[in-house]
Amino acid sequence: MDKEIIPTLSPVPNIDFYQYKRTLIDRFSNPHIKDNVSRICMDGASKFPKFLVPTILEEFKRGHIPHYFAFAIGAWIRYLGGYDQQNKPIILQDNLAIQHNLHILAKGTKPDVKQILSVKQIFDLLGQNQQFVQKVERVVKLFYEIGSSETLKQWINEDYNNE
Repeated sequence: MDKEIIPTLSPVPNIDFYQYKRTLIDRFSNPHIKDNVSRICMDGASKFPKFLVPTILEEFKRGHIPHYFAFAIGAWIRYLGGYDQQNKPIILQDNLAIQHNLHILAKGTKPDVKQILSVKQIFDLLGQNQQFVQKVERVVKLFYEIGSSETLKQWINEDYNNE
């Protein structure tokens, strides 16, 4: 939030973005709030144009290739592949992704990331930024090679080492 979201926001009177961030973290850290990955990922394709893509495009305008947004999209593409790390099937509940055959493009251990990111209705112009596409391709590859937990650790470590 500090590196890729807050810098892109225009000031809002009486709103402290850093305090709001702390409130969000507290809320999502509450162990009494039960949620699951399937519900969060449900209809993800319709969420990207509203919640992620505008901020990513703003980052591009600022000359940045967002590290954590690449991770988020890469994780979703891994989810689209239809199987979890234990090779159990994942039931895709995402009409827009299915309409664009993204689940087919994401099958196997080498999803067609560039083709997925080129669906303008979902990702606008993200597929045209080769550096971003390569970053997402790399994180998807890591998800398949070393798993989710290790990918997250490595991605965070890379960010800290590049400051």
